[in-house]
Amino acid sequence: MLSDQAFHNVLARIAGNIVLGGILRRLHDRSLRFWFISLTAKGHHENVQGQHEAILAAIRTHDPTRAQQAMRAHIESFRDNLVRYL
Repeated sequence: MLSDQAFHNVLARIAGNIVLGGILRRLHDRSLRFWFISLTAKGHHENVQGQHEAILAAIRTHDPTRAQQAMRAHIESFRDNLVRYL
């Protein structure tokens, strides 16, 4: 969970987007209890790791379309995870 938060904070910092950084901090604070629930789900860590790797790969190759798609998939996965445990 902390590595996920650090990953997102680094992306916001690199982007120079202080608004995004603030939104991410509040989102992590508000979703903390869901993280603890979802951590027990089989394959959760691997899924998140794979999503982060896809985002990084797109950034490294300077492919904004692929980066957007990877980030959208990551956000949708997070949303689906929240809905599953509500």
